[in-house]
Order: sequence, then C-alpha cells, then structure tokens
Amino acid sequence: MMKKIEYNILTIVLCMLLCTNCSDVLDKNDLGSMSDKTVYDNAQFTLMVLDKLHRDIVPGWDAGNAEKCDEAGPDRTPKYPWGQASSDDFGSLEDPYKNIRRINMFLENLAAGSLNQETKDLYSAQALVMRAWIYFDLTRNYGGVPIVSTVWNLSDDLLTPRNKTSECIQFIVQDLDNAIAVENFPYSWSGVDAGRLSKAAALALKGRVLLYWASPQFNPDSDQSRWTAAYNANKEAKEKLEANGYGLYDDFYRLWFDEMNKEVIFVKRYQEPNLGHSWEAGTRQPTRSTGMDGWNKPTWQMAKAFPMITGEPISESTLYDDVFFWKNRDPRFTQTIAWNSCTWAQYENIEERLWTYPPEPCDNPSSTHLYCRKAINPASTEYQAYIGRNSADWIEIRFAETLMNYAECAAELGNNDEAYSVLKQIRARAGITAGASNMYGLKAGMSKAEMTRAIMLERQIEFAFENKRLWDLRRRRMLQELNGMRREGRLATLKMTEEEFAAYKNMETDFENQYDLYFTDVVDIAGEDRVNVLNFPENYYFYPLHSNDLVTNSKLEQTQGWDNGTFDPLQ
Repeated sequence: MMKKIEYNILTIVLCMLLCTNCSDVLDKNDLGSMSDKTVYDNAQFTLMVLDKLHRDIVPGWDAGNAEKCDEAGPDRTPKYPWGQASSDDFGSLEDPYKNIRRINMFLENLAAGSLNQETKDLYSAQALVMRAWIYFDLTRNYGGVPIVSTVWNLSDDLLTPRNKTSECIQFIVQDLDNAIAVENFPYSWSGVDAGRLSKAAALALKGRVLLYWASPQFNPDSDQSRWTAAYNANKEAKEKLEANGYGLYDDFYRLWFDEMNKEVIFVKRYQEPNLGHSWEAGTRQPTRSTGMDGWNKPTWQMAKAFPMITGEPISESTLYDDVFFWKNRDPRFTQTIAWNSCTWAQYENIEERLWTYPPEPCDNPSSTHLYCRKAINPASTEYQAYIGRNSADWIEIRFAETLMNYAECAAELGNNDEAYSVLKQIRARAGITAGASNMYGLKAGMSKAEMTRAIMLERQIEFAFENKRLWDLRRRRMLQELNGMRREGRLATLKMTEEEFAAYKNMETDFENQYDLYFTDVVDIAGEDRVNVLNFPENYYFYPLHSNDLVTNSKLEQTQGWDNGTFDPLQ
C-alpha cells in the first residue's frame, strides 16, 4: 500500500500533464490562474483543493501544551502556567478565519460545479468536518465566536459580533450531522486514501464536542440534558465504530508506529520529504537531536501518576520501591517515560542507556531529568531523528478516547457499570493485571465523584503527551487544583567519580537491580519553577481575543475577565 494521502500536489499536477497528448501540453493553461469553473468541473483538480485544505487544517504534532500544566517541565519557560500570560498571548482569529473562508469558498464552488452529486457529497462531507474542527478549536479556546458560513464579498458588512457559545456548538454539531448523513461517506478509507476524514472521524469528533459542552467549563451548573446528549453521541460513536472494524489496538506502544491500525480515527498523515515533523528531534535527549530539544519532559508528578502493574496507586502498593521506582509499574510507564540508566532502543533497535545525572552531556538537558519516549520510534534512522525529519502520523482522536468520552458521560449519568467496563478494557490492553477481584486495581463501588476522578486519572495516563491533558484540566475546571505546585524532577547523583563509574557504564551492568550501588536520587524542583509556582487564574477557562482582532472588527466584545471584557462565554 502506498503510504499517505494527497500531500505532494505538484507531483499530481505533473503526472496529469504527462498523461495528456503533446498538443495539450503545448496548449496547456496556467495552473496557477485556472478559473473556478475549470477547477470545480474536474474531479481531480477539485480533490487537489480539498487535499490542500486537509493538509493545512487537520491538526498535527504539537508539543506546546504539555508544559503549560503539570505534564512536562518548564524547559522553554512559558508564562502561561505561572499566570503571567497577557491578553495578546493566546493567538489571533486571523488564520482560523482565513481557513474558514477557504472552506466556504470550496463548498460554494463545489456546489456550483458540474461534478456528479455523489462526488460533491463525498467532498463536501470532508470539508464540513474540517470546518467543524476549526470552530470547535476556536470555541474551546474562546467560547462563542462569529459564525461565518458563506463567502463574504467586499460589499458585505464585514463587521460581525460574536455568536453565543451555544450557537457555535449547535453550528458545529450541524456540520458534523450533515457530514454523517452523507450516504457514501465511508467509515474508513483504504489504499492511497487511507487517513482521509471519514464518517468515523465525524462521529468521534461530535462525541468530543458534546462532551466539552457538557463539561464544567461550559456547564458549571451541570445541566443533565447536556450530559445525556453527550452520552448518546459517544455511545453511538462507540457502537458504530466497533461495527465498522474500529477498536483498541493490541499494542499500546506500537499504535504510533503501526500506522492506520484499527484504533486510528482522526489522523494527519506525514511522509517525508513532502511533509514531516520534528517530534523526535525535539523530544529525544539532546545528544540525539540538533538543538530542537526541550519538549515533553515528564514531571515527577506525571511519573508518579502511573499506577503499579496491579493497577493500585503507588501510595497504596507494597510493590512500590522509591529507589527502583520503575519496577512493577503499569507497562505504560516504561513505554512513556525514560529515566537515568534505563535501556532505550535507539535507531533501528540499537540498545543503549540514557544518562541524565549531572553534568548531563548536552547543552540543554531536561529540567526534570526525565524524557518522554511515547511515539519515539526505535526503528527511525539516526539521520531522521537527528535532523527532525519524521513521518510518523499524528492521531488526533483514537478509539480509546471515544471509549473514555463514553465512560465519562456514563459516570455523570450514574451508569457506573458502563464506566467500569471501559476502564477495565483500557487497563487490560495496557497490561495491568486483573487480580482476583477482576477489578484491575480499581476501587469497587465508587461514587460518582470517585469515578470521575478515576476516569480523569486514566485519561492523564493513557493520553500522556498526546495534547489532551491541558484541555481536560480546562474543561473539567481542575486547573486551580494545581495552584501553588512546583513541578518536580528526579535528579540522580553518582556515588563515585565519573572515572570510577566508566568501568560500569555499559549494557552489561545490572542497573535494573543494582541502581542504588551507583546512584542516589532526590526529588528536584524543575527549572524555572524554583522561582515560580503554578498559578492558573479563573479567566484561563476562556481565553481573550487578541487586541488586533478587536481593532479589526469593532463589533467584537472582549471575553469577560479580560481587559474589562463584556462577552459572556457561558451563554
């Protein structure tokens, strides 16, 4: 199977030209100045426009949010987690609305073109999911924003106020429902089309959108009708996805490397040299990259969140040993976090050890002395990882999330049996033992509040470094629980000189069982948190509009809680 969809548009154009006869080539149009009719009367040209939208709009690898909460250390000293962000630190509406305009133009030109209705429906469904994604991303940040569903002309009144948040949610769901209703919109694609937006992606995204709308960020009074709607949407998504071949992939670690497996629902595909990313170069230890380091460095708090192999918290397990803290842990721990002396397969499965004790042999070591190895492929070549040219796909929504969304809604409605069932599935796939009680370390008879806490902890572990933690903390209004925290690391110190240790610094030394002969570990405050503490003000739940946006559109109201703002994002 050819890898990836659509990304080299120039190659497609050249191939199309080569397939024409000589007179066609000599008389060809300037492809950069084709009329809308020429483009949208041709299925291949129309598909190229759609594919460019997909490439630009579908979310990809993003390491920026991990260090905005308790997930990663402050390697790049962001202002956000210390409550120091100003109203112009949260982005602008300009680029999202450019993309909304592009989608609206695509939909209008597609409708006016001469393609058959089946093709139009198939293309428009994908565009509607993209538009829903943009509006969802805007709404989870700001609350209500202006809804623009048509292409504006210069003669139109371009100044428009913010719509209510409820109107934005309704608009997003309607776009997704319209896409889902398209009869020939498939649940999945195959061959060169694998990874296109699908009916499965629309169903899963709808479930996520309604989960947010029901969550305390948007629903502080806990309107149960919202939870019911979210439950129904996620239950439908779960059942229809399962019926169409989706499910938990057997191997948690390899789901990022065995691409387009049955867990992948909403994905951005990459293929070097046309489209790549630098996740590995930025996340690996600095000795294995080119100065892009500083991303995704797990905090000690994050490391402690993982339970034991029995599913019990480390604070309640007799198996936990603070010296050998990696032993007997939930297998997701060693598949997500790397520590001093651990064996880490690098570059086509060449085994080596990670050293983080000072002085670490690099210019910018991890502030937590821990590293992330989720989605770091040991089969990558040294060249790919070193220069930051990686082709691993970004999974924005996987089946595990749909399950967890469903479980959270079930718990809110008092359906704990359904929530327990999901948590057990997730933990069983991870490799946690069931135990004599078949509870996978879960407490029996949990209350609604306890079950919600258990689900949020499982999300923290399962989706670590997948750009989910900060959003979960915001939508559950849990940010303030972190206030006053200083993020921590795990600092190792040699018990002997470097010269003496050189004789033991090899793969044959049994650090797994004799670590304490060589090192003493202490908990260490991470980087700039030595002078700052986490501080999340209440107004972080809905972000402010950038001053440039307010100047450009005088009808926009600033968000309440920012710069004397008057817009209520809870309406």
